[in-house]
Amino acid sequence: MTTFSRQARSLSNGSFLKYFLFLFVLGSGCDDATLSPLEYDLTCPGEGDYAFADKVVQADGEVQAPSAINVQENAVNGVRGNKGSGSRDVLSRGYDKETKNNILILEWEARTVQNVKGNDFVIFENVFEVGVNNNFMDPIVVSVSNDLVNWSTFPFDYLAADEERYQPDPKLWMGFAGVNATNYNSDDSACLDPLDPISGGDAFDLDDLPEGSSHRAGFRYLKMQSAPSIVNPDTNAPFVRDFISDGFDLDGVYAKKVLPLN
Repeated sequence: MTTFSRQARSLSNGSFLKYFLFLFVLGSGCDDATLSPLEYDLTCPGEGDYAFADKVVQADGEVQAPSAINVQENAVNGVRGNKGSGSRDVLSRGYDKETKNNILILEWEARTVQNVKGNDFVIFENVFEVGVNNNFMDPIVVSVSNDLVNWSTFPFDYLAADEERYQPDPKLWMGFAGVNATNYNSDDSACLDPLDPISGGDAFDLDDLPEGSSHRAGFRYLKMQSAPSIVNPDTNAPFVRDFISDGFDLDGVYAKKVLPLN
């Protein structure tokens, strides 16, 4: 149970364009958010073994924001990104650790994501491309598991010179998801490769997990946690965020290769 998290507040500090984008998406009249995943054809010619995460395991709590999008299926019914205006086909998460609305866990049901050459999966969040090195984004910390108990987290680091000051440059958010705009749409007849850089999103390679992690071989569950709900070890304070952000909005996750459970 979540809500759409593009909330407009002040128009100062160059936020006018972000506010305009918010109003555009809110009033676009998109009906995607109310559709069942069965109403989508997720098969795209040439995709091979690629597969969307297809089950929401955990999406607790409710995020308070102007336009509610409470449909969990939006996280598992395909990706409908637009790097200039965003998407309403999303499931939103917040920052509240008490209600756990800061966490989203997805699963490839009865399947495991495999380690292949190069990037193994890509996360598509509702990032707005505002300008050069300037994205309206909601950084996410990413972990994987096979049993929902033991987790391996991808290394992450905010590289700004002043880590107490938020900067919207995706290159400064190393190892986070939710920082690069989505240019992939599963309804597009052009049928892009979701792991091609032209598709956008944030791709991850299992070989980048900490050395010795058993999850380098593969995983079943993917956990995404709002970065501002986590303490930055460099500042001993939560990771900074855009002042008009309410949390991340997940469009979908694509894995390059999955295999049935043994």
